[in-house]
Amino acid sequence: VGGTPTILVDVGPGSFLRLGQLGVATDKLETVLLTHLHIDHVGDLAGFVKSRDLFDDKPVNLQIFGPTGAGLYPSTSAFVDRLFGAQGAFAYLPSFRNELKLAVEDVPTDLSAGPRIVLERSGLVVTAVAVDHDDVPALAYRVEHNGHSVVFSGDLASRQARIAELAKAADVLVYDAAVLDPPGSPANLYALHTA
Repeated sequence: VGGTPTILVDVGPGSFLRLGQLGVATDKLETVLLTHLHIDHVGDLAGFVKSRDLFDDKPVNLQIFGPTGAGLYPSTSAFVDRLFGAQGAFAYLPSFRNELKLAVEDVPTDLSAGPRIVLERSGLVVTAVAVDHDDVPALAYRVEHNGHSVVFSGDLASRQARIAELAKAADVLVYDAAVLDPPGSPANLYALHTA
């Protein structure tokens, strides 16, 4: 927003390191959009939150958006609680240095529902839509600001047109595609990803 990174889409392993290598200051990153809760998309969330805590002496305010839960997958709010809640893996962090204020929103992943605006502030609009990632609750996001837009598909199998609808007239589309090689990869990979 205005040349300042304020949104982070997914926080897979290596994200924390890459942000540092790129010289991206994390103090202005105030929104995290999680496409789904596979470890390769959320594995560095705890490290990212801790880096925000160590950056300066003020409360850490983060909005985290992600999918509702289903089957083996918890909701995003339950996932964040399992990391930072009173009984969480990193329960010490909310009282480690600065106050930790995490506002978590579970975004519905009903494949029959259309896109929904999940965030609007100061000319910034974030829209989410459920996408087909087999049995994994998953979302795609469109981020708009100042007349420009970028769409992030996240992982999806591309069996529906909803990403095309979300990406209509976008400036940039970041689209997941997996190289499933050699042909004959396990069937579940084809159900999870666009080949």
